[in-house]
Amino acid sequence: MNETGGKWTHELLIADLRSALRNLYDPDELRDNIFIKWLAGNSQEKGADIQHSLMSAIEALKPDPRVSLQSDAWRTYHTLSSRYIQQFQQREVAKELGLSLRQMRRQDSLAIRALGEYLWSHYDLGNQVIPAGASLKENTELETELSGQKEEFSWLEKSQSTESVDVDEFIQGLVNTCLPLAQALDVRLIYETIGQHTRLFIPLTTIRQAGLAVLSAILPDIRGGKINLSAKVDLSLLTIMIQPAPENMFKSPLNADRNENYEIARRLIELSGGDLEISATPGHPLSTQVNIKIPTRKQLAVLVIDDNADTLHLFERYLNNLGYTFIGTPNPEEAIELADRYSPSLILLDVMLPGVDGWELLARLREHPNICRIPVVVSTILPQEQLALALGAADFVRKPISQAGLLALVDRLTGPEFPKVD
Repeated sequence: MNETGGKWTHELLIADLRSALRNLYDPDELRDNIFIKWLAGNSQEKGADIQHSLMSAIEALKPDPRVSLQSDAWRTYHTLSSRYIQQFQQREVAKELGLSLRQMRRQDSLAIRALGEYLWSHYDLGNQVIPAGASLKENTELETELSGQKEEFSWLEKSQSTESVDVDEFIQGLVNTCLPLAQALDVRLIYETIGQHTRLFIPLTTIRQAGLAVLSAILPDIRGGKINLSAKVDLSLLTIMIQPAPENMFKSPLNADRNENYEIARRLIELSGGDLEISATPGHPLSTQVNIKIPTRKQLAVLVIDDNADTLHLFERYLNNLGYTFIGTPNPEEAIELADRYSPSLILLDVMLPGVDGWELLARLREHPNICRIPVVVSTILPQEQLALALGAADFVRKPISQAGLLALVDRLTGPEFPKVD
């Protein structure tokens, strides 16, 4: 190992700075941070309060009051102040700044880099040496690792897709996967099920790996104890709560990989537009409550009424591929019963039906007290859009319908912004 260490690089600084900001109020975690070690040993900062130094650096980025509040400079300052000094969640800051979660993740990264540029210039880090114990070789390896991780996470962000899962089955799957490790460490994993067969759409691959990373971070620290897991579904948010209960809290050896697992979990969850909340009990560093918060939506059902069996099979394949529940019937006499029983989010109706005229069925659907608020889309080869809309249809589509066209139609009419028919 090089006694004097290597030279600072921007990527190493940003990685350490991101970690330091996320552990701003945790002195135990800050002590292991390379940049913080260097800052504490720097002659200009020796004996200074490191936490205060980082907060002062953020305040140094506060723009002049005469600068427009809509400027990038103010947005950077508000992001750093709200996220790290005031400890607001990413979702809350995004709402305050009028950004989507995807935009907020990008803004968060830009803000940290702006702070890094300030520190780089303020401390002339290009001419400074990393503390002994962090060699140039390690620095190069870290840069390579960071570059590889960036490419992998970029690919995950582009390729992730949502899937329908049963919440209890999903979390029990996490427990089952970690069970051999838990048994080896004499840790009991206890999941309190919701018990309602709640199905939700979540980015399954990324969230599963994030959950496993969190459990991998906690398990080695809780030898001989237990971990309680529970879940809560609130509107469009799934919260998975993980509460360790170590019985020999200060006898368990610390897990060297804990922080890396937490960081990986956090990045995976943020890719999915969610948040990872970690709150340690003061004086008890291993008693940590972890909440995984994931934006989601319930599985929606679509009722298709069409006497053509091939059309029903086609729509079933389309809707299942898109993650919707398909309910179909060729018999118009069953339509009212099925709509009343399943309360679908959308009804797709052909008007050329045997026995009952499709236009007559549309009138019955519009008059039924339990069904009248469900949007009905008339789907036919006939060019009768004006008639369909005049009789109360929410929309009209000519056959044949592509999968992309069906997705756009269903998303538009089942979204929260769509007003239900009175």
